[in-house]
Amino acid sequence: MSVVTAPDGRRYAVRIRRPPVDPDEEVGDAEFRWWHLLVLGVIAAVLSPFETLAELALPVLMLVFVFVMIAAGLVPAIVLFAAGLLGVLAWVLWGRAYEVVVIPLVTLRSERLRDVRGTVAAVHSRQELVERLSGGLGGLHDT
Repeated sequence: MSVVTAPDGRRYAVRIRRPPVDPDEEVGDAEFRWWHLLVLGVIAAVLSPFETLAELALPVLMLVFVFVMIAAGLVPAIVLFAAGLLGVLAWVLWGRAYEVVVIPLVTLRSERLRDVRGTVAAVHSRQELVERLSGGLGGLHDT
């Protein structure tokens, strides 16, 4: 019991009820820290294979989502921080793989098409085209 004095001078006995405390609840572990965002931002900027802001939209939205969850304390901060780092790493590796594998294949194919188109434009008859494209294989002939 506590004693409370009213503005008019009267005293009242008051019982203050507090909610029960959960001993398993961890307080402060999911606290938002600004440097988490700074560290992930630096990692994304250094490793990013993207050239425009539009290409960075998905990783940035993912990082914002992770930090909103950390600030809300819905799951432990360490798990979300690790998930964010893994997500950024996966996104960057996909971008690097795309640059190393897909773009050269598309470029090679377009160069071959350009060569064939140049050959087609340079010939004057169908027979000459067949001879140039066959490349001396011997089995190709005009029918």
